[in-house]
Amino acid sequence: MPLGYSSDTIEHIEVQTQEYKPGDIGKIHPKRYEERMQDWDTVIFSYKDWEGWIESTFDVKTGHLWAGRGTNEYNDYQNLILIAGGAPNANELFDDCRALWHDDPIAIDPTPQPKDKRHYLDPRMELMRKIRQDDELTQVAHRIRPVRASADNPKKLILVHTMLIDGLVPDEIKEPQSYL
Repeated sequence: MPLGYSSDTIEHIEVQTQEYKPGDIGKIHPKRYEERMQDWDTVIFSYKDWEGWIESTFDVKTGHLWAGRGTNEYNDYQNLILIAGGAPNANELFDDCRALWHDDPIAIDPTPQPKDKRHYLDPRMELMRKIRQDDELTQVAHRIRPVRASADNPKKLILVHTMLIDGLVPDEIKEPQSYL
């Protein structure tokens, strides 16, 4: 367990979120939490396109990936449910790679992989995508300040996607079928 985290702080539910549409979120949302949602001090982070549907369905605060950098708006929330992995902007990745590898005689190729458009053929583009995605997930996971969790101030992260977040060791990993 990382320093500063109490037990039962992090739960990971492994789900391939890219296979779902906003209306399908009820299929991947932990059903056992749904009834207690309104009693919780909960924020759900997901894709921007899902925010309205989540707010109207679960009556909770929402946020989306790639927004709200540097905000302390969510400090006092007890629970954060993070749905989705979020891909960085392809144009920004391409520009950053061109700047970082400006001396490389081989040009940066922004072509996505044929079978998975969220990944790139060029290993430099793929490296930057992974770095940016990991950074964003880490930033979002720490919005409720789980490192400040205590018996008097419990915090819970529920990660609903296939990726684990560096430095956040889950107390348990569950298959999504256990919630359906």
